[in-house]
Amino acid sequence: MAHQLHRLSQIVALAVATSSLSACTGFRETTTSIRSLPDKPVERVRLTRAGVSPIAGEFRQQEHSVLGQLSITHLCTQESTQLIRKREESDTHTVRGTAMAWTVVGGLVTAVGAGLLVASDDADKRVSCGEGKAGDQCESESSAMQTAAFSLLVTGLSSAIAGGYFLAQKPSTETKELPAERVTRVQAESVSCGATRMVEGLSVGVEIPGNGTWTGVALADGSVRIEVSPGIKLPDSGTLPVVVMAVPANLAGVVSPGMRLGEVALKKQQPESKPGVHAKNARTPVSVLLAGRD
Repeated sequence: MAHQLHRLSQIVALAVATSSLSACTGFRETTTSIRSLPDKPVERVRLTRAGVSPIAGEFRQQEHSVLGQLSITHLCTQESTQLIRKREESDTHTVRGTAMAWTVVGGLVTAVGAGLLVASDDADKRVSCGEGKAGDQCESESSAMQTAAFSLLVTGLSSAIAGGYFLAQKPSTETKELPAERVTRVQAESVSCGATRMVEGLSVGVEIPGNGTWTGVALADGSVRIEVSPGIKLPDSGTLPVVVMAVPANLAGVVSPGMRLGEVALKKQQPESKPGVHAKNARTPVSVLLAGRD
């Protein structure tokens, strides 16, 4: 009886201890989630395609001047760009069901061990060596019960303490920054590239063959006047391109010198007539009568 009790106590203690140790890894679990932290969207207007001009102009000749009106084109796209930061959060916490179960099991095993220890006082104290086989230990039933009781007490208390320890643990959170993502969304196409006042200070010019380049500066309302010296003879007909000569700081990178804005059509110049002489009488002699004096 003592031998069987000893073996049983060893098996129970080993089973409980093994289960407790294997369950320790199941006392805590980690859940991982990824949080997105978007920044405030930044809206901007950009050209629909590279190489086009956001500024157009209409030009006409007025005597020896070129008058123009600049306007902002609708060759742009309105976009919204947003930087989305990402963060990985790992939350580690106690599996309360597992910890509670092992606390209860540990308490029960401890109670059994305590009961067995109390019962050992009334057990037979006569020493027995079992059936005399090899490996049999010589001990009394009371001694075997005490040994089994101590094994169960140690095992039960260990399980209960482990369960209580993990129940007392607070959740912990670990964060890790992930690479940010930039997202661009098209909000509208074929929109105005800006306000007309942005052309203020833009220098435009027209090249007159054989007589150099003549320039003018745009005003805030988009108007521009290119004055040509009256002594310069304009071509009788044809068209001349009007291009950008110099770019103000607010248009740097958007408009570049040499970009064509439009063209001006030239009118045939009328010959100047002398005062007091009509064209139809140009070759007809004119007689002048002088009044005599009295």
